[in-house]
Amino acid sequence: MNSWRVSGTNLLFIALIALCGPLTHLHAGPHDGLPVLNEDWDRSTPRRSMRQYLDACRDNDYLSAAYYMDLSGIPRSQQQKQGPELAWKLKFVLDRTLWVDYELISDEPTGKPEDGARTDKIGEIELGRRTVPVLMSRVWVGPDQYIWLISAQTVQQIPELYRVHGAGRAPELLDPVFFEYRFWELYAWQWVGIGLFIPLALLLGWLLSFPLLKLAQIIARRTNIQWDDIIIEAARWPVRVFLTLVLAKLSFNYLKFSVPVQATTDGIIQSGFILTTAWMISRFVSLAAESLRERLKESGEESLQSRGARTQLIVLRRVINIILYMIAGALILTQFEVLREIGMSLLASAGVAGLVIGLAAQNTISNLLSGIQLAITQPIRIGDTVIVEGEWGWIEEINLTYVVVKVWDLRRLVVPIKRFLDSPFQNWTKVSPEILGTVYFYTDYTAPIERIREELERYVKAHNLFNDMAVGLVVTDVKESTLQIRALVSAADSGKLWDLRCAVREHMIQYIQQLDNGKYLPRTRLVGDELTPGG
Repeated sequence: MNSWRVSGTNLLFIALIALCGPLTHLHAGPHDGLPVLNEDWDRSTPRRSMRQYLDACRDNDYLSAAYYMDLSGIPRSQQQKQGPELAWKLKFVLDRTLWVDYELISDEPTGKPEDGARTDKIGEIELGRRTVPVLMSRVWVGPDQYIWLISAQTVQQIPELYRVHGAGRAPELLDPVFFEYRFWELYAWQWVGIGLFIPLALLLGWLLSFPLLKLAQIIARRTNIQWDDIIIEAARWPVRVFLTLVLAKLSFNYLKFSVPVQATTDGIIQSGFILTTAWMISRFVSLAAESLRERLKESGEESLQSRGARTQLIVLRRVINIILYMIAGALILTQFEVLREIGMSLLASAGVAGLVIGLAAQNTISNLLSGIQLAITQPIRIGDTVIVEGEWGWIEEINLTYVVVKVWDLRRLVVPIKRFLDSPFQNWTKVSPEILGTVYFYTDYTAPIERIREELERYVKAHNLFNDMAVGLVVTDVKESTLQIRALVSAADSGKLWDLRCAVREHMIQYIQQLDNGKYLPRTRLVGDELTPGG
């Protein structure tokens, strides 16, 4: 490491350290002499020796840590210089490649017999196409006196291990101060790298997205398919986030994180990928639904298939979003070991909890399943004219658990969706939006039915609300003093039929009033002392 030069960068970094909180400091540099052997150091078992080595390293006391390494393969004149430096490099490599579990290390003075005589295996580190074992060795120091040290074989491999798994050229390019402070298992230079790489990844991800999206738009314009345009629009923001995460993951590889930090960052970035994918799919479903809704916007000539497609898309979009984010949440939980264990614990106790929740929420669950069933079977669709709960209106909104009916007087009737599957209701537009309607009026017995019929047909066929489907007039009943006449008309939908019926009623009343000066209006005749109809 280079000697520390007082510079603006170093002063700024020291200020940042003061703000971040308490950090540990190296007790001495790697070029200082080894301390006097402390007789209280316990190197009697592999576990105790490894634990105290790691504790000394965490305290950045690499001078003491060197006493837990077998330096017999290094000339004595070089041990004081190389010992602390090798201790630091080995700790850095272990942090990056091998998280030491003390429970797997023997706490017996003789070690584990299965690992061989006078050796105890801590773990293995990949080095190219081979693996290098990290060993503790039992060293004789006097009559019936043995201590456990990191083996000379492992010490000899440290330079090569550090070359592959070490900090790279960072120690050559940065001042030692960046390696002398550590907070939350991260060295100061790694914190600085995170602070630089994240904004850089955001900027580059934003810039790279423009040419990629532009190229995709050029390709999409050359096709006659509209779905590719929707996909590009749905992917616009998720692609930027996705590129940012990719760049952050690539840049973090240069920061040489320790095993727990690397696992945490990988979990966070992987969770970001999962959420970004779910976000893009959700945006695509929403944009596709909106596009279809615009194309199939309610109009007088809208077909049943169009309204059925809208209904299915609206309900299924909500179902897809719920399922999508449930799957995304479950996948995110699997990215972290702690959460995965919590999830397994919850599953172990899910029997009773699931029963209680199921009983408490059975109506909600039933309505949710009914919503899916309704989207498939389609007894109602968006825009259907229905009579439900004695109210006449239009289906305005279909949710997963309830339906909103827009009543004719602009009130909204909220009906549980299960009601449309369990109870009878009237759907006037189930098969076709075209509908027949009747108008009743009364005349005298002497009324010329054929002339009235001709006038009805003339008027209705000339009316702009008539759909050329059906028009007719018949006498449906005979009262004591009047005839009951029913006019039958048709229109494209129930709303137009209502207006047409009102218009026919007004016109026919006016026509009968004017026909022969109202001669055929209903009336009662007097004959002697009796009232007789028409006499």
